[in-house]
Amino acid sequence: MKKQKRKSIIVMTLLILIMQINMMTVNVYAGEVNQVIISIPDENMTTSYEAYEGIVAAHKNKIILYVEEENFPVYATIKSRNGEEQTYTFNSYGTKELEVSNVGAETVIIGLYTFPFGPLLMDPKVYATIEIKPPKKTSTQGNASQSTPENQPVDLDTRLQPLLDKMNFQTGKYWYSKEIKDFVSGNWDGSEKRDDDLGIWSSRCVVNRTYSWMGVNEFTGEIYKDIKINLDYLGSLDVVEGEKFTLAVDYSTGIIERWRFLEKEDSWNVDKGETINRIVINFSAEEDCLALAIVNTIDEENTEHMYFLKPNGEIQKIN
Repeated sequence: MKKQKRKSIIVMTLLILIMQINMMTVNVYAGEVNQVIISIPDENMTTSYEAYEGIVAAHKNKIILYVEEENFPVYATIKSRNGEEQTYTFNSYGTKELEVSNVGAETVIIGLYTFPFGPLLMDPKVYATIEIKPPKKTSTQGNASQSTPENQPVDLDTRLQPLLDKMNFQTGKYWYSKEIKDFVSGNWDGSEKRDDDLGIWSSRCVVNRTYSWMGVNEFTGEIYKDIKINLDYLGSLDVVEGEKFTLAVDYSTGIIERWRFLEKEDSWNVDKGETINRIVINFSAEEDCLALAIVNTIDEENTEHMYFLKPNGEIQKIN
């Protein structure tokens, strides 16, 4: 009888502890992330990245920065989701390792959960790996506007920062920004991603050149504001999206610009006293098609005309 009573007490104690664990877990994780905040004062640049609870993951997702020698120092603050932080100062090129203790409420939770056998997690840490390089040099020959993201002299993070600044992720999830960089780098094809991470359900995808995000806080039921934004162009002109680039169109002047990941690659002027009626982007491979896009116009006598837009600002009139 005593054994049964003791067993009941132990079971009840464990149930109470598990209930406490569930309540504490919500308090620890809601809206918190592991992150690295990097600042280069001489470049007037501050940006954030994800930090990882494992050194292997940190090495795999290394942060690469391109910095002019005269723009040192680089400041990096790594923060754990439990509130710990550590600031580093770098004055030279090379690979830098960052870490900070992640001891906090999570450690207490795991210790309680494993009682009376003792805690399993003694000294958890958060890691990040940064590689600082000199800026890439590009050839002065050829048309610089035709360069691709792979050989840009400006690092990817700096180039995309205006785009990331416009994406107000109310959940504070910095790794969504990393997914966008993966798309730019060709490491994500834009197909839909769905997951439920720490109580935040989200769906992300890229259709043509528009990045779409929607999210729900499963703890509070809050539905976050959807994000839909063109990845190529942030200006005020109307856009026509293709599969690999976006055309920004000024219908009043006949100016058409080709943009890709915030860089203008080409432009045309079809203003011949005619009004642009329709623009169709050719989805075929660029080297295999007769034109990058087809433009239909109407003149003052209501006669329709057709133009082919070709690389390097070339326009071919069809009729």
